[in-house]
Amino acid sequence: MKIKQFIPIVVAAFLFVFGSCERKVEVPTFGCTDINSPRANLQADFHDSTCVYMYATEFEISYFENKAWDSGILGFERADIKLKLSTIDSVHFESFQVNNAEPNEIHRWVSHDQLKLLNKPYTWELYNGVGFLSVGETEELMTSGILNPLDFKNDSVIVMTDATQTTQIKIRYEIK
Repeated sequence: MKIKQFIPIVVAAFLFVFGSCERKVEVPTFGCTDINSPRANLQADFHDSTCVYMYATEFEISYFENKAWDSGILGFERADIKLKLSTIDSVHFESFQVNNAEPNEIHRWVSHDQLKLLNKPYTWELYNGVGFLSVGETEELMTSGILNPLDFKNDSVIVMTDATQTTQIKIRYEIK
């Protein structure tokens, strides 16, 4: 009879000793592990297919410096603007040229390609292109700037000005 009374005490002691040991269970952190996504989670150790990406849809020059860019041609002093967006290795967008552009008018170009904006530096450059009456003229860099699109990931538009605050560029994008 005494052994039967001893068994519950042994079982309780066993459960107390081994049941109270804390087991460390590592729970994976789920998330997007691609740094090119605006939803990237650097703490994630398990990719869960939640990544989305930024695709440029439209480029805009809101205003640019008002000066006589083509001073040698009477009546055509305004710039013949052209916008380029590039990375160190290639040009990703080049607009068509707007001849004799008004400096305080909005000029827009649609991004016809699915331009995926990545987590890296891009350079935007505004040029005074070659006018249709110009002989021997080459493109002239008017202004430029550098941006990383993922620094602007909370809106649907990237707004930047050049260093002198005389030119404003907007890049509209979709997240998909």
